Amino acid sequence: MRSVVGASRGIPDVSLSAALSGAVDFLVHPAGIVAIAEQAAGHRLGLLNDRLYEIARHDDEAIVDVTSGANAVTLCLSACATRTPVLLPVAGYTATKGYDLASGLGTVDAAELVDALR
Repeated sequence: MRSVVGASRGIPDVSLSAALSGAVDFLVHPAGIVAIAEQAAGHRLGLLNDRLYEIARHDDEAIVDVTSGANAVTLCLSACATRTPVLLPVAGYTATKGYDLASGLGTVDAAELVDALR
């Protein structure tokens, strides 16, 4: 990650779909992934950043590297409600092997990540 962001904080650590529609199916649970992992472990897990990066290095089922795609977007400013929309393209970043600014470490398999965290 240091080769991407230097000494600065990199965002994101991991990524999940933020699309309102798309080809990603998921089951919504009444609790978050970390809360479920803490319950499975029987104790609080504390700060997870270092553990996420360690898991990403050794467990490609819990954190799956995203190696293609990008997070570019075209924003439609408030004028989109009128006849003359103002579109603002935002270049974003491209996903690559390893940590990148498009997907961080990658995406997660929640069940595998809970198991790895506990």
